Amino acid sequence: MSKLVFDKTGERKVTMGAKECILFVKKSDGTYAVGIAWNGLTKASHSPEGGEATALYADDIKYGEFRSAESVKGSAEFYMTPDEFYPCMGYGELHDTFKGVKVAQQKHVPFAICYKTTEGDDEDAERGYKLHIYYNCTANPVSKEATSMNESPEAATFSIEFTTTPEAVDGKKPTAYIEIDSQMLSSVTGGEAKLAKIIDALYGKDASQGVEGSDPTLLKPNDILAILNEQ
Repeated sequence: MSKLVFDKTGERKVTMGAKECILFVKKSDGTYAVGIAWNGLTKASHSPEGGEATALYADDIKYGEFRSAESVKGSAEFYMTPDEFYPCMGYGELHDTFKGVKVAQQKHVPFAICYKTTEGDDEDAERGYKLHIYYNCTANPVSKEATSMNESPEAATFSIEFTTTPEAVDGKKPTAYIEIDSQMLSSVTGGEAKLAKIIDALYGKDASQGVEGSDPTLLKPNDILAILNEQ
């Protein structure tokens, strides 16, 4: 037995930043298109809802409790919108040939996103990272704001809010969100190689020295599970 020690060196951890966001647009056949780099990410928020407790009473005492279904919502703020994301916001091309004339109030195409946050501590502010993957996202209508140029100009940003629908995953309840901790996974024997395989799949891989390259591809929960189960 020993007394707790607080604020030990190397145990004061912090999460910083949001970067390297990937967009995967869902196609009409239910698969996802090749991932594209979504530049200009300034903020990302994870906002689950539901999961609220309801108490049950019997014999004048608390008999038990159950929780409502939990759903995952999120939001993100960017400096720019990739052209591929316009259908996800409910925009469509007015003409099939002459692109660039967009009409609003169309179908909101589902999508998935993945981004990284930096994980550090008092000894190393960038010791590792976490991957955040959201599946079957649907964006709410996006508000935009433009201001007059003045002596203190600021670049315009826009924010999206999205809801999700869970994906099936073997042995667990369906989920719409996966978080991967690079430090924890790499600390397990063989984990570093599995993390590298996940990163190569999500972010793509350049061909080199006879090794075939690959396009950025969304890994669903069972795909990630299959990599972790590989011998």
